[in-house]
Amino acid sequence: MTMPASFPTDLFLSAAVGLPLLGAIGLAVRPWRRALIHLIPWTALPALAAVGLLPDGDSTVLHWVFLQARLGLDPTGRLFLLFTSALWLLSGLYGTSYLREDRQRARFFFFYGLAMSGNLGAILAQDMVSFYVFFALMSFSSYGLVVHTAEPDAVRAGRVYLCLVVAGEIFIFVALAMLAAGGASLDLIDLNRKGMPSTEILVLMWVGFGIKAGALPLHVWLPPAHSAAPTPASAVLSGAMIKVGLLGWLRFIPMEASALPAWGAVFVAAGIAAAFYGVVVGAAQSHPKTILAYSSISQMGLITVGFGASFWDPAAAALTRPAISLYAIHHGLAKGALFLGVGIIYSAGAGSRAFKIAQAGLWFAALSLAGAPFTSGAVSKAALQSAVGLVPSTWQAVLSTLLPLASIGTTLLMGRLVYVLASARPAHGPLRPGMWLAWLPMLAMVAAALFLLPTAGEARELSYQAVWSSLWPLATGGTLTALIWAAARNRCAPSLPVLPPGDIVVIYAAAVRACVRVAAAARSALSVQVPGGGAMAALLKRAAAGALSVESSLGTWRISGLMFLSLVFSFLLIFLSKMMFG
Repeated sequence: MTMPASFPTDLFLSAAVGLPLLGAIGLAVRPWRRALIHLIPWTALPALAAVGLLPDGDSTVLHWVFLQARLGLDPTGRLFLLFTSALWLLSGLYGTSYLREDRQRARFFFFYGLAMSGNLGAILAQDMVSFYVFFALMSFSSYGLVVHTAEPDAVRAGRVYLCLVVAGEIFIFVALAMLAAGGASLDLIDLNRKGMPSTEILVLMWVGFGIKAGALPLHVWLPPAHSAAPTPASAVLSGAMIKVGLLGWLRFIPMEASALPAWGAVFVAAGIAAAFYGVVVGAAQSHPKTILAYSSISQMGLITVGFGASFWDPAAAALTRPAISLYAIHHGLAKGALFLGVGIIYSAGAGSRAFKIAQAGLWFAALSLAGAPFTSGAVSKAALQSAVGLVPSTWQAVLSTLLPLASIGTTLLMGRLVYVLASARPAHGPLRPGMWLAWLPMLAMVAAALFLLPTAGEARELSYQAVWSSLWPLATGGTLTALIWAAARNRCAPSLPVLPPGDIVVIYAAAVRACVRVAAAARSALSVQVPGGGAMAALLKRAAAGALSVESSLGTWRISGLMFLSLVFSFLLIFLSKMMFG
């Protein structure tokens, strides 16, 4: 039974989702725009204050929201709300300086406020309908952030993003409708008490939330969207919004319900594939924000491994859930700091004092992401390792080899990022003090956040005891990076293939074009009679021509290389499954 909300609870939770929404709507009034642009980032403060002031279990009902949304705090939501609200606040403050000369910045902050309200609302939602409404608000309003510049690349990235958002919303809606059909209550707590959903619902949730989380092979929107969006938007897209896909899994897949080893194998294998795929394809990129996007795919793969571990031992889900949340905090803050740091470096330009200071900060965030000892990365990876210890011994043997290799890959990818940024030239206008004032607190949170959280106490002890296990992958990756840099400086390194952001999206696009051509051919053939063969002959002729056209497009080295890469990872998954299950 829900207790009546107290005044502070009602105030903080209502303001957490209502203020960003009202601020965005207020931008429609021209005289208010100048003030509201600077105020919208601060609308994240009520959510941040709620983390520290409200106890677990507090909730309120928003009667002004469609179907009366119920918002509340629980341990998982508190951790997600902590780093998410901080990211929206600091990225927004950064954006007010970064976009000062942008004539369309009011439009940017309109979509920024809507997406913030949706993101925070999805974290606080305590019923199915509220979660879906806020999730949809966040997803669709983010389209405005992706296409903000209106450049051709941004428009193409927005098109891919919107197609996948629509597909994801359909999958999620069907899954939630099937869940709701099985019971009278829509509250998340009651839904979880019903036990593990059916296989059909699990598949729908894997796809629907996997699109937002950047899971393979649904990741194709992430790299083009991150490279096209303005830097503050990229920070919240990668640091905060993709975590809502993970939150969806945590909310609607009750890990404590029953053991599902087959699903555990699916999640773990898919997570490992994403961890390595993100590194391999990311290393072939030349745009810093695209490299960071592939790093997000890789890191979300590691989080997926931790999530999958809980399917083998439901009794240990109480250990797995905090470990996943801690890793999400670490990744969100570190990735936000990296994206904002890229913007500062491109505003300063190579060689300046500001550039060197920014480069040092970027190195620190990169080392934390790679899991350097005594950083938040080491703490979060220690927590994840404890969760991975729940899997069967055969899987543990595989993961004990692959996870350190993934850390080496992360170090190499961060080395690639720093190498690309070493010759950066000013590209975003002057470097303004407001950008520093937002970025430096972000770095401070990367350094201190996990060391201040009581929930990370055991993980901190584990990270102190496992200094060598976190040091040798970093040292190996650093050595390889230094060797590659030296070879590149002496022009001895082999040139990397140029893979498009979104990689296999070109294969998807080719398949869609093929289907359109075949459908058009069938329609024409049915309406036109061809002597000597009839409609069927015309259909076959046009279908053959369409197939040849697709074959020709797939014959380019870029797409062929992507198909080869996809086959390699398919064989890796098959090999792992055969080894695990005979």
